Amino acid sequence: MDVEFEYDLTRDQWETLKALRIPASERRALKRHVVDQLVTLGLAVIDATSPTITPAGRRVLIRGSSKLLDLAVYAFGRNASSPQPSGSESKVDAFRRSCP
Repeated sequence: MDVEFEYDLTRDQWETLKALRIPASERRALKRHVVDQLVTLGLAVIDATSPTITPAGRRVLIRGSSKLLDLAVYAFGRNASSPQPSGSESKVDAFRRSCP
């Protein structure tokens, strides 16, 4: 059974994980302590030349992107009369209900 984990990454961790998608020769310098945190979480590895994103890191980045998008939609507001996706309640609506 494949178990998915939720990662509560800091802004620096998200930015570093995104930066790891770019070839090492083209990306800016990375914060070593943040890379070490991602390695500890299994989201990155350090090979002979530079840090690299792992398949797990890519999955977290892709899954997290949709969550970040949902939060952005919520943060910027959504017209209540906008059409909602068919089927179950949208993630944005679920998030709004969970907020105090």
